[in-house]
Amino acid sequence: MDMNQTDYHLFKAIVDAGSFANAAEMLGKTPSGLSRRLTRLEDRIGQRLITRTTRRLTLTDKGEAFLIHCTKLIEDMARAEAEVGSPDAELAGILKIKIIAAYATRGFLPILNGFQTAYPRIVPWLISEGTADGGQADILISSVDTPVGQNCHILEENPWVLCAAPAYLEAHGTPQTPADLSEHRCLVLDIAGKVQRRWRFHAQDEVMDILVSPCLIGFGDTIHRAARDARGIARLASFLVRQDLENGDLVPLLSEYSGKGKRAICALPGDSVSHLTKVRAFFDYLSRFHRKDGGGD
Repeated sequence: MDMNQTDYHLFKAIVDAGSFANAAEMLGKTPSGLSRRLTRLEDRIGQRLITRTTRRLTLTDKGEAFLIHCTKLIEDMARAEAEVGSPDAELAGILKIKIIAAYATRGFLPILNGFQTAYPRIVPWLISEGTADGGQADILISSVDTPVGQNCHILEENPWVLCAAPAYLEAHGTPQTPADLSEHRCLVLDIAGKVQRRWRFHAQDEVMDILVSPCLIGFGDTIHRAARDARGIARLASFLVRQDLENGDLVPLLSEYSGKGKRAICALPGDSVSHLTKVRAFFDYLSRFHRKDGGGD
């Protein structure tokens, strides 16, 4: 049987098309033939998947759950076919990359542009790191506190930077010690549902965790914009504020209390896909990109 004509493919095609007639035209089948195939599938698993009326098809609760499994199964089958196909078969098609949304536009596009020049038949599909599903990612690009492992490729260092706009400091003064933050308006990040109220500082061998009182809580781009608008003091990833610090739109604060950690933006292969040709090509390109630009792990 053609892999594209399994019951699972036909079921998904019927759902996507919205009717037997539309699906039949797309697949080169007859509506009655598709209806019989669906009935046999339902009989085999013992559940009604689609409610049929003269006007529309509606997924049942069991049908919705079954569709999720079918979609993943179809993706896995396509991936398996590509893997055992011709040596360059995987150098074409979709490469799913789950990434910090703000970093995608600020730091990743130059890398991606070069990669697409080298591999024009690969189509990168960028998925926000905060997306709950989005399917199995081939590449994960995230901020890591302590990068470890041979599969962890460091794209750039990413320490926390405490900063504020010059206008805010003129109006409210400049903190001289971490304890002074209790007298200031603090802009606090929410990262994956965790409010980052505890800010860490270092003084010689002493570690200080300061619990700040937020005047605003939000995600990276929002807190970044609020800091630029002189709304308060923020602790932000360096990639977000690098250009602002160079332009003078934001001023670094308490730099003498910054830590010596290894926090960095890293690229990692997704679970169980490190053997895929497209993934290997991506990491090979990263190594060449960093050598060319004078960077490295």
